[in-house]
Amino acid sequence: MHIACFIPSLFGGGAERVALNLCNGWSRAGHKVNIVVAEASGAFRDQIPTGVELINLGTTKVRKSIGKLAQYIDDRRPDVLCSHLSHANIAAIRAVRKSNAKPKCVVVEHLTMSAYKGVKLRDKLIKPIARRVYKHADAIIAVSKGAARDLEQTLSLPPESVHVIYNPVVTDAMMNKANLDNDQRWLQDEVPVVLGVGRLTPQKDFTTLISAFAIARKQRTLRLVLLGTGELQSKLESQVRSLGLEEDILLAGFSKNPYSWMTQANLFVLSSRWEALPTVLIEAMACGCNVVATDCPSGPAEILVEDLARGLVPVGDSDKMAEKILYMLQNPIDGHKLQAMAHSSFSDQQSCNAYLQLFEEIK
Repeated sequence: MHIACFIPSLFGGGAERVALNLCNGWSRAGHKVNIVVAEASGAFRDQIPTGVELINLGTTKVRKSIGKLAQYIDDRRPDVLCSHLSHANIAAIRAVRKSNAKPKCVVVEHLTMSAYKGVKLRDKLIKPIARRVYKHADAIIAVSKGAARDLEQTLSLPPESVHVIYNPVVTDAMMNKANLDNDQRWLQDEVPVVLGVGRLTPQKDFTTLISAFAIARKQRTLRLVLLGTGELQSKLESQVRSLGLEEDILLAGFSKNPYSWMTQANLFVLSSRWEALPTVLIEAMACGCNVVATDCPSGPAEILVEDLARGLVPVGDSDKMAEKILYMLQNPIDGHKLQAMAHSSFSDQQSCNAYLQLFEEIK
């Protein structure tokens, strides 16, 4: 097959990493793969898989890329257009309907739609527009069971009509990076390191994580590292200063290799208000790192099953999070068990094969 994967840009987020992993898997399976972006900028620009062609539409806004995407479809005539993220999904459906070639259109939703609030006008328009246009897709994929059922209810889609395919998180390349040395000085001494990874946005709620860390820090010596960039950078820095924790909290910015941090940190904390399937939580487990996660809609409760469920905490509750951080540091789960669970359910091969099977079914 000729598969086109459409994403807004190559900035360093979980959805972009998923798209690159899928493209790599499809290409290795012998398919012709294009990764099509509205804007070819971002930290992942230099991580396009071998054998995958990058197509840059050269538009700064996704909604302005519809015409160029339709032209690409007619010029290259892919069999399947698979898009990721809500606003790109809407653009992809419209571009396919505008094109003459009419490839099969598959949209992948990485949000729990009902929980998504957004801050910009375009964000607030996502739900009503998606309710009108998603029904024109040939297949809709959600990345967790909870997100799938939520999407059906929120967009008035038929029950069980949304397919569930877990993300291709655990890859050989990721594990190779996880085993590289990380000489950051905080990882070299005996003080436990708590790690958070993600964009510095309201969704990730690092404000609560910092507050929880401050509470836990009063009971034992700890350090906190946050990997990521985003709009709340200055606000989080001010919070750290106000708590007097500049010597204990490091906002380290974006890292091309968060896995080496995960391998060497003592605990990973997901503090999100909402997710669909939090990739970083699975990545941390695959690296053998113990985890604490908010029981947000949705995904964490599907990932942390059986005795791992003791790592779940309520959303936005810094006291409970602090209590759980201290408990998990004192009572860690064997890292090999965490790795086995991540590898068994979230490998790239499983996910890529599930996508290809769906593509064949709708051809």
